[in-house]
Amino acid sequence: AQLHSTGMILGHKDPRKSWRTVTWLSRSYYNGRGTILIKLSYSMVSYVKGIKHMFSDDYHKTILEFNSVYAIRIYEIISADRFFHKDADPEYEIADLRYWLDCEKKYLKTNDFCKYVVEAAVREINCCSDSAVTPVFVKKGRSVTRVRFEF
Repeated sequence: AQLHSTGMILGHKDPRKSWRTVTWLSRSYYNGRGTILIKLSYSMVSYVKGIKHMFSDDYHKTILEFNSVYAIRIYEIISADRFFHKDADPEYEIADLRYWLDCEKKYLKTNDFCKYVVEAAVREINCCSDSAVTPVFVKKGRSVTRVRFEF
């Protein structure tokens, strides 16, 4: 029931630029015996088909080389962002990265998060992929609030 009422926002990070919402499902059915049948909405199918080419065999081979779940997830995040926004290095709020990496209750000190999650993942990405990534920690005052991944 929740997937019917929720959507995904597609578009630019800047709210002043164009965007659209896409609902996940056009219908779903439960037979009462443990089987659920779902049908993705036409817009969602079009979106998935549009991003399918991002995930080539080389991409999958690279992902298989990673040992850290953080390296895999950061690689996925920055690869997708670079695909859609080729003109700029990807930059993220620390809070967003914590959420995406499921680290909201781990590495509570930002310094520990940067060292044990971001820097460790980037070392693995640089070692096991064809990317050369450098994390740049952006401060607001004395606190690190954002990470920019430079290529």
